Amino acid sequence: MTDHPADQMVSFDNIPVRIVMQGAVPFFALADLCEALGLPPGSATAADNPDFPSHAKRTCWEEADDGSMQDATILSPVGVWWLTQFTGPHRGQKLAAWARREAKRIYPDPTPGDPAMFITLTADRKLPPMPYKFSG
Repeated sequence: MTDHPADQMVSFDNIPVRIVMQGAVPFFALADLCEALGLPPGSATAADNPDFPSHAKRTCWEEADDGSMQDATILSPVGVWWLTQFTGPHRGQKLAAWARREAKRIYPDPTPGDPAMFITLTADRKLPPMPYKFSG
C-alpha cells in the first residue's frame, strides 16, 4: 500500500479521472472510472473478482471529504481493460482504449512486457478472453 495522493487529473468525456503514478506506470482511480462508465458505485467490486489480475490493481490512501484517510483502489491501463471485461466489454471499449492512450502519453516508453501496461498470457499460457478489440 502506498500513501501517494493523486499525481494528476485527466478527463474522459468531461469526467475527471485521478491518476496515481506507481513507479513509472499511471494507475487510474477506480471510483472515477466507474463514474466515467456510468456505473453505480457498487460496480467497483468487479475489481475484487478472483479472476482480476493482482498486477492490474493496487490500493492507495486518499483523503475523504471529512479529512480522514481511506483506502482507494487504483487500476493500471490493463486493469481498466479488465474492469470493462467484468462490467460490460462493449460499453467499456472506449474507456479502455482511452486509458491505454493516456498511459502511453504519460509514460511513452514502458518496459516491454510490463503486465501493468500490456495484456499478458494467463498462468496456463493463454491470452485472456478478448471479445472486443484492445489497443494495447
